[in-house]
Amino acid sequence: MQKKTVLLILFFVLSLQPLYSQNPQWEKHTFENYEFEFKTPSNWNVTINDRASQIYVECYSPDNQIYFFITSAENEKKSSPDIVLSYLKVTYENCEFIREETKKINNVDFVFSSGINRMSEIQTYIKLGVGKHKDRIYMIDSGYSEVNSEDADDLLNDIINSVKAIH
Repeated sequence: MQKKTVLLILFFVLSLQPLYSQNPQWEKHTFENYEFEFKTPSNWNVTINDRASQIYVECYSPDNQIYFFITSAENEKKSSPDIVLSYLKVTYENCEFIREETKKINNVDFVFSSGINRMSEIQTYIKLGVGKHKDRIYMIDSGYSEVNSEDADDLLNDIINSVKAIH
């Protein structure tokens, strides 16, 4: 009887292991120069892109299906996040923006715009965000290729919800 109970408990514990191993470990990324931090799954590729006029952090899932870019700058002109977001949206001329939302994430006040970007046969879900904290503005460009993927949406929102201004 005890042997059977021990075997049942062992079987139960072993059956939970695949569920546990599906949850990736998360890693915090802190960028002092840009005054922000955020978290991604530890298996993501995170690099600083300094080849553009505006330096930004690029993050990609291992399969390159989900992306998250973020940068920050001093808000010298005291622009509102709404105005900056409207400029970002112009760069997506093939995008149909379908949802706008305002959200405070940790200590940053964000405005987001989400939509479907269509290029030829390819559709991608995109989420643009502009946030403000003290004298800095934070810009997010993110998305994923499987337009109706709840898992990708949840993962991307977890990353976005981890963004925090530092200093």
